[in-house]
Amino acid sequence: MPPRPHTKPNKNIALYPNSHDLASLSREALILKVARHSYCAECDDCHGLAPEDSVKVVLDSDWNAEVSGPVGYITTCRCGHDAGNHAAFQDTTSEEIARRGRVAIRLDELLEDKGKVVDFDYVDVDIASLRKQMRIPEEALSPLSEDVLSLGKLEKLLPIFS
Repeated sequence: MPPRPHTKPNKNIALYPNSHDLASLSREALILKVARHSYCAECDDCHGLAPEDSVKVVLDSDWNAEVSGPVGYITTCRCGHDAGNHAAFQDTTSEEIARRGRVAIRLDELLEDKGKVVDFDYVDVDIASLRKQMRIPEEALSPLSEDVLSLGKLEKLLPIFS
């Protein structure tokens, strides 16, 4: 079958990066992997980036755009926020980004072993335990974000002193 020129991406299918090599992942792919296993910074009850139920997720290594047409990566979570809200890289050190990337890759390896890489609702004891490492420790934040955190802590303490 020849390639389909000038076709629009299929909105009912989204790609997820399959690579487990941190160095070979694009920034977009790394953000997506971390976002999948990270709480949303905007929501209290969203435990990780997940596509709408109507979207079928396919590993990018399994997709042939020349045969099946163009498709994009997951960009928006069912909570309505994007991968950036989940990955929260903007105020994070490069060392912390790499650490969280390695944890996300390990989580994906566990999911792959169980045949659940494209099942965004699957969680077991091992996955839940490892996801605890996805939280950003305060010392990994940039100096500016540490100042913001300090102000937030101060604001929380103010009612105590009033």
